[in-house]
Amino acid sequence: MTAVAAARAAGRRTTIWSRPQPAAVDAAFVMVLSGLGLIGFAPVYGGDAYLVAGGAGVLLGVAITELAGRLRQPVLTEAAVTVLAFLLLGGATNTVGALIPSAHSITTLGHVGVYGWKELLTTAPPVGSASDLLAIPYIAGLVGGVAGQSLARRTRAVAAPLLGPGMVLALGILFGARQPESLLLQGSLFGVLALVWTVLRYQRTRVMLAGRRFNRDRFVLSGGVLAVVGLLAGIVGPHLPGAGSHPRVVLSTYVSPPFLANQEPSPLAGFRQYVRQSPLYDQTLFTVSGLAPGSEVRIATMDAYNGLAWGFGADTGSARTSGDVFRRYGTTIQTAAAGRPVHAKVVVGRLDGTWLPEVGELSHISFSGPASARLAASFRYDTDTETAAVPLGLSAGDTYSLTASVPSPVSSTQVLDGAAPGTAQIPVENAPSVVQADASTWAADAKGPYARVMAIATHLRTTGYFSDGLENPPLSVAGHSNGRLARFLQGGGLVGSEIVGDGEQYAATLALMANSVGVPARVVLGATVGAGGVVRGADVQPWVEVDLSGLGWQPIYVSSFMNPSRKAHQTPPKPAPNQPSAAPVQPPVASALHSPLQGGLPGAASGSSSHFAPPVVHRSHIPAWVVTTATVVGAVLAAVVAFTALMVGMKARRRRRRRRAPTPAGRVAGAWSELMDRCRDLGVAVPGDRTRAEQASSVEVVDLLDLARRGDASIFGPGDPSESEVADYWSSIEQAARQVGSGSSLRRRWQARVSLRSFVAGMGVA
Repeated sequence: MTAVAAARAAGRRTTIWSRPQPAAVDAAFVMVLSGLGLIGFAPVYGGDAYLVAGGAGVLLGVAITELAGRLRQPVLTEAAVTVLAFLLLGGATNTVGALIPSAHSITTLGHVGVYGWKELLTTAPPVGSASDLLAIPYIAGLVGGVAGQSLARRTRAVAAPLLGPGMVLALGILFGARQPESLLLQGSLFGVLALVWTVLRYQRTRVMLAGRRFNRDRFVLSGGVLAVVGLLAGIVGPHLPGAGSHPRVVLSTYVSPPFLANQEPSPLAGFRQYVRQSPLYDQTLFTVSGLAPGSEVRIATMDAYNGLAWGFGADTGSARTSGDVFRRYGTTIQTAAAGRPVHAKVVVGRLDGTWLPEVGELSHISFSGPASARLAASFRYDTDTETAAVPLGLSAGDTYSLTASVPSPVSSTQVLDGAAPGTAQIPVENAPSVVQADASTWAADAKGPYARVMAIATHLRTTGYFSDGLENPPLSVAGHSNGRLARFLQGGGLVGSEIVGDGEQYAATLALMANSVGVPARVVLGATVGAGGVVRGADVQPWVEVDLSGLGWQPIYVSSFMNPSRKAHQTPPKPAPNQPSAAPVQPPVASALHSPLQGGLPGAASGSSSHFAPPVVHRSHIPAWVVTTATVVGAVLAAVVAFTALMVGMKARRRRRRRRAPTPAGRVAGAWSELMDRCRDLGVAVPGDRTRAEQASSVEVVDLLDLARRGDASIFGPGDPSESEVADYWSSIEQAARQVGSGSSLRRRWQARVSLRSFVAGMGVA
């Protein structure tokens, strides 16, 4: 190689990049970008089985497209093969548990392909890997892989292939959760890689059309800048003003669950089917194993009153304002509840209807027996009220196992009295006016939220009477509408002016009164487990739960009013003339309106209260704006440091490559190029396509003409310069570079270290 050729080879800034085949590059980007898009399904499915199924779909889609391209097949053939691959090979991805295609696997995949999208929206996360719905990420990956790779092969539009991975990303967002799985991966990294792929395809098009050579330095620089910008956007973007002003658009927000609990009869309204002389009173409703006798089982929890009955309200944890929140779940239910883990098995007896008995807050449920598939498909659960339902109804012999967390009971009156009301929202409409009036009167002297509720409960307990309506004539009727409760409080018995009713009226009234004095309350219909785990109709009872800050929902039992020992008088006693009516003299029974774990009514001393002191919560006193500002500033500084390190590193790599050029003449040419780049970064306008002498003349701050002539002599002379001459020339170049920068300020010299001018200016000149 002559000295001139060596100089041209070393001085040329654009070099031919030995790169893989374009189809392989496109396939790699399709698979990586589609994989990032599949991450959006993570909160919906949980685990990593969805990613395996989706990744297999992407790989299969790319392979189908490459095969169709090599065989020169049209798009219609490619689409037909894709459909066949979906139906025949879907089982191999473990989406339906069938490695070998069968009529069942093909039918299941076809059903999921058509109806699975709707089922996914109405199934609460995590769906898990046991469901046929795992075929959905497989479909998304397959179609995304085919679309991306096919567009990459069949069109020269540089951004068109992004439609495939972009579709996968969009599906992951639309069918995902309200909170993104990873802004850095799905936002910044996806965007950076998409831009890099677009640039590569653009450069490839230029090479094809104009014969231009790929510039590696420009590509590395562009990729580094994009990486820094993407990192900065991912870290700083969420903290910018207005970043959270628009909620994430997910389709589940706009889809109504198929089961509307308020269209079912109120569970509390059916309480009297379990009382004395009813067919279910002595019948086994269900049997529970794994729970000790005396444990509570929840049948339904009602958290809204509409003037007719207690029912189910809205999801207070979401933006929705009306409707039920019973959602379809798989075998796993996400829960953050802390408490004692419980494992139980329930076998249904004479209990029929919609509501599924359970305990605590469910985290796992599985059905067994002949109807297991039907029950699993019908299962719905409301995490707010911890109520389970099977809209298709229960039958004798239905069996299921559950895992739940049961919170520890609070038995200290002092702790309960010191708690503030919770934040739960209980919709109450059309409550009788007498509820507010009587509650205010009965709780006037009580101190504290819980004490007010217990004062109301004590008044009901000590002045009210029990009647299940089985007397002849009956003393009370069923129901808890506003009219029935108004009569209940104003002389609810059919004789006299006594407060007469059963657990239905007492629980409904106490919950309304608690809400009227500012304590959120709801009604529970449940049962107590008997000997041998048997639950009979006689064991069913309602109670009230109040929401206390830091303590959660605390029970208040009304079982005392279902005790026949507190029957109402058939003919109520009349007060003496000119004397006010006296309260009934019947002593209260032990199962009064308070938790059986308490030592007594509010105000009673509790020797163990010191062991139940509220936990000390350490809260940060740093204002939120300070934390936000520090986060944004820290992210900006991190981005600046990263960009600086990138620029310094790239320039050091460029200088090292020039000093290690394969020929002495190339190393001399590289030294001159290094000096010119230093001048450009300092703001000196150095022409690109000019001789070294002309370039030296453009630099006025230092005389570089002698260095330009020495360089030309070494490069174009009769022989190669010696190693000592090359080293001396580099030393002279570095000294000249320091002289060029000596007249600049410290800020200007720092800016020169991170300047992009030397990369983007004079790209074709050494």
